[in-house]
Amino acid sequence: MKIPQPTLTIVTAAVGMSLFVLVSRLLAVFPVLYLLGNGLRPSLISSINLTQMSEFSLVIASLGLTLKHISPKLVGTLTFVFAITSVLSTYLIAYNHEIQRRLARLLEKIGFATGGDSN
Repeated sequence: MKIPQPTLTIVTAAVGMSLFVLVSRLLAVFPVLYLLGNGLRPSLISSINLTQMSEFSLVIASLGLTLKHISPKLVGTLTFVFAITSVLSTYLIAYNHEIQRRLARLLEKIGFATGGDSN
């Protein structure tokens, strides 16, 4: 797999896709865990810790490229998404407790019950 020269278009798309991954993981994981009765803290911590694009996505993208289902430009963009989310997830995991506290305060203000472990 070759990593293309980053262009403004690729970097912009990669940043947008990275934001989508972050937000979609939060919106997909948090409600399920919260509705299962895990409370705000475990639901938010799990959501924050799962914000990285998986390596398997690159394998699937590589396969798609081989079968000519997707373009080399998309594979390059996905490679940058993987790099961005990998680096970002390192910091998100390192500071997940502080991020969780801030998000929990916001969610409590809009009506979510703390439940479970509220540290």
